[in-house]
Amino acid sequence: MTGWTLAIDFGTSSTSAAVDDGTAVDLIEVDSSRYLPSAVYVGEEGMAVGRSALSKAAVNPERAVLLPKRALAAQEHVRLGGQSVATVDLVAAVLRHMAAEGARRFGNVAPSRLVLTHPARWGVTERGALADAATAAGLPDPQLVAEPVAAASFYALRGQVPVGSCVGVYDLGGGTYDTAVLRRTENGFELLAVGGDDAIGGEDFDDELERLVGAAARQADPELWEGLQRPGDKVAARARWRLRGDVRVAKEELSRTASQQVIVFDRLDVSVTRGELERAISGDIAATVQEFVATVERAGVGLDELAAVYLVGGASRMPLVSDAITEVLGRLPDLESDPKCVVVQGALQWARLVPPAAPRPRPWRYTGRSSASQLAPAALGGAVVAADSRGWVSVRDAATGAKRWKTDLDRPLHRPVVADGLIVLASREKGLTALRPADGKEAWRLRTEVLTCPPTVADGTVYAATMTGLLAVDTSSGRLRWQHNVGSPAWAAPTVHGALVAVGLDDGRVVAVSTVNGAVRWSYPAGAEIWASGIGYEDLLVIGDVSGRVHAIDAERGLVRWVHEMPGDVEAAPVVHGSGVYAADATGTVRHLDAATGALRRSWQLPAGLRGTGTLLDGELLYLPDSSGTLSVLDLGTGSLRAIEVTGGELSAPAVDSAMIYVASGESVYAVDPRPRAPLAVAR
Repeated sequence: MTGWTLAIDFGTSSTSAAVDDGTAVDLIEVDSSRYLPSAVYVGEEGMAVGRSALSKAAVNPERAVLLPKRALAAQEHVRLGGQSVATVDLVAAVLRHMAAEGARRFGNVAPSRLVLTHPARWGVTERGALADAATAAGLPDPQLVAEPVAAASFYALRGQVPVGSCVGVYDLGGGTYDTAVLRRTENGFELLAVGGDDAIGGEDFDDELERLVGAAARQADPELWEGLQRPGDKVAARARWRLRGDVRVAKEELSRTASQQVIVFDRLDVSVTRGELERAISGDIAATVQEFVATVERAGVGLDELAAVYLVGGASRMPLVSDAITEVLGRLPDLESDPKCVVVQGALQWARLVPPAAPRPRPWRYTGRSSASQLAPAALGGAVVAADSRGWVSVRDAATGAKRWKTDLDRPLHRPVVADGLIVLASREKGLTALRPADGKEAWRLRTEVLTCPPTVADGTVYAATMTGLLAVDTSSGRLRWQHNVGSPAWAAPTVHGALVAVGLDDGRVVAVSTVNGAVRWSYPAGAEIWASGIGYEDLLVIGDVSGRVHAIDAERGLVRWVHEMPGDVEAAPVVHGSGVYAADATGTVRHLDAATGALRRSWQLPAGLRGTGTLLDGELLYLPDSSGTLSVLDLGTGSLRAIEVTGGELSAPAVDSAMIYVASGESVYAVDPRPRAPLAVAR
């Protein structure tokens, strides 16, 4: 046997798992059930999960988290029994338990591959936290698949879905409602639109049914019901927990029967009906159907164009759900007899079509031997370019830090730039040099005046700044295309935006010239020295100065559109994401500004300021290296901010390759795993 694959659908209220040995997909049973309650209890002896956690929580509810998935998405720590517990560790306990149950089938051999499902609306931070939980559980690096993709993969095996056709997923789980529209592709499914409501789920329906039971019990025996509510009474607390479990069972039974009995405090028999429950939750169900229809509209698909609609999640078994969806569709949706397990089984079907993930690189640290400062590294696709201020340049394996080649250019350098299949370096003394990435051999060299900053490469052209001018060089040949005198030094790499190349100058001007011939298009008086590059956004050029002002300049006419005052010097280029500009200053203030108006939307504070460095935007994650050696990670999707302590000195601008971040500080280059619980870098 070469190995087995484990899939886990970590749900809000319950978790399911399945295994694939290459021949068949089988569901894992825990305590004679396909579903493990996701609850976690933290006691003196350690963590308990599932039914054991629920049993212990009945006595000490302050030590339990019933819905750890919600906690994982909302916060990094919770307080349980007077102690702070990482939410990642809570989830890890559940994952570890399910993995151990799966391993029993294979002689206690750990899985060789792990697939975890997640809500389609989860952002980078939430998905990263789920992956961190797998790492904390001692499991392989997981492959993540969106729950609706997994669900569609399951149903696709049971019915023909032609390539190009669209399907809808209606997922009503224990804690949340999610919906999605997907298109069938040659290799699986792609998401077209997602939606949902975190405030609607089976737990909320349990609340409604418990309210109905409570109202009937209070009317039948007020003294009994009041006794059940006594705070601090452990007997009453255990009775409330037991009642909650009985209510959940009753809700599930009402999907099959018209009425159900619930025993209250072992003394009172209360009858509830399906009709009562449906009337209580009809508003929520109507809202889910409305959101489903809205999601279909956002996907640009008509309801009648959907090849199928798949019902997923335990709460979707209620007849009211199927009836409501049928009413808007005009036909019956697809519903399995056990919709809770659709996602986890589909995850394994998806995994059969997707190659296993490559092993994630491990952190490393490289320290040069020349006692020179390392410059900001550059990513090279599986490799990293490291260069120091004295002229040593090397290419190192991104995964291990091992040297591929090293050469001495014997000249002071600015940070390397990788573009158009070359490593381009600007020297403070001897002009431009282009090296071949494969072996470090020189591709071309161009003697120029003193170059004052790193170059910028765009559209086959290298743009570089001298003490007094700008020049453009053909990337492939090293031939000078044009040169223009701007009358002042530039300390930051030129900014290319459309047909313009702009530089911020020491004398406080921003000068834009034509990329074609270097002819001046406009000159803008910023009023203070400029030490950072700018960024282009639509018809704007956005750039900061050392007085703390962020300028948005009309890229066509060179006129000011808006100016925003930051608390400190702006020494890092702004970043654009969506319709917002993100600027960071030397005080550690980060601000989200409206790109059209400059209005402040939100602000964050870093441990230290950004001085003479640069930021990195990778997807929705903004990496901010500061002067204290801390790399802060700002999730632009959620607004969450966390810090990674890399070293004690000022960090360079970062680079990214293979999900690792590379930064320099002092005489070293660091490969940093940006996951919250990642191991520290080791010396090489």
